[in-house]
Amino acid sequence: MKYKIPNRIKEFRIAIGLTQRELALKAGISRSVLSQFENNEKNPSLKTLDRISKSLNVSISQLLEGKKISGNLCAEAEVLFKDYKNLSKEAKKTIANVIISFKINENELRQQIKNNNSL
Repeated sequence: MKYKIPNRIKEFRIAIGLTQRELALKAGISRSVLSQFENNEKNPSLKTLDRISKSLNVSISQLLEGKKISGNLCAEAEVLFKDYKNLSKEAKKTIANVIISFKINENELRQQIKNNNSL
């Protein structure tokens, strides 16, 4: 299990768009120590792992066990899903409409490409 901790820290850090320096600052550790965690050169203490998980807005179990929120979602999707769950019904409806419009635009684009290729 030792190898999963640093990989998940880096995975979640990148997913939310933080640099090592930014995450280290939020978690109250040095960038070099965070780098050691991510490169599996050092294991964080439970207290440090707690601060890192809170800074990443994920649970410690997600970092330790690689626990996914739903199926095989990537870290970025997990972070987004966690935020989505806390939204109002109106906000969720707006997001659904945006996704539907993207899907429609994607289908239209695919059809246009298909039509152009058949010329």
